[in-house]
Amino acid sequence: MKVVVAGGSGFLGRHVVDALVDGGHQAVVLSRGNRECTDRDNVEYVACDVAAGQLPLDALRECDALVNLIGIKHETAGQTFAMAHVESTKQLIAAAREAGVQRCVHISVVAARPDPHHAYHDTKWQAEQLVRNSGLDFTILKPGVIYGPGDDMITHLVKMIRFCPLFPVVGRGTSILQPVSGADVARVVVAALQREIAIGQTYEVVGPDALMLRDVVRTVAAGIPLSVWILPTPIWFQRTAVWAMSVLFRNPLSTPAQLQMLIDGLAGDPQPVERDLGIQTQPFLAERIAEVQASIPPLFGLTLRILRGCGSYHR
Repeated sequence: MKVVVAGGSGFLGRHVVDALVDGGHQAVVLSRGNRECTDRDNVEYVACDVAAGQLPLDALRECDALVNLIGIKHETAGQTFAMAHVESTKQLIAAAREAGVQRCVHISVVAARPDPHHAYHDTKWQAEQLVRNSGLDFTILKPGVIYGPGDDMITHLVKMIRFCPLFPVVGRGTSILQPVSGADVARVVVAALQREIAIGQTYEVVGPDALMLRDVVRTVAAGIPLSVWILPTPIWFQRTAVWAMSVLFRNPLSTPAQLQMLIDGLAGDPQPVERDLGIQTQPFLAERIAEVQASIPPLFGLTLRILRGCGSYHR
């Protein structure tokens, strides 16, 4: 197949493009042009602003399928949740229809829901509804928290644990997460494109193990390895701190949208993906953290630790 990958230069997009090419397919990557792209065989990069309708229809007419990965976790003056999630999806659906591309895989999130108080969750849900009503042969994938080299979750947890042995967890750290690797999500994308059973379906793409947030933190600490003491923190305090980071930093450690997902939890059922698509997602283990943590720079270039690399972690 020749597949259009909207948002294909981001963290998950790079995994999806790799999985497509490794599977013998071609990829046409649509990107706003604000990321560096590496030249490789069977990959074409097209700089365009999808939300603004700047879509290369000639390139789309030659393609067999569309994968929509466009999404943001933090609004800016030039890019809101509504623009990134809803308007981009509208433009892609219209372009696919005009170009004759019938097959579509749309990436949402398990936290998507109609919720006027949380724009991230609400706009993700609106985008899902647009896809369901598009008339395209769609599959909607709803990942939980995604990890891997260059991700948000592991990168930020490693930075914080290296910086200080005290980790201020959200609430008591009891919300449930099922971390899933970016490589596994990419495998699910390719399998969904290849299997007719996936047409018209919505799948939750999550890891096999339901872990409390504090146990996710401990697993990351074990993979570094460094000790960590979990410090329960009131949610109101976390909201204040995250809001301040969002105002002060271009790339904050956490955003209000990400915090809300940690408060709510990110869990789902991995069985339908295994049943229909033949993919069993990998467990979240300390060994996987050890593989990627070495390339992560320290937070502010500093550490408050006295003892480092102790090889254990506290419960």
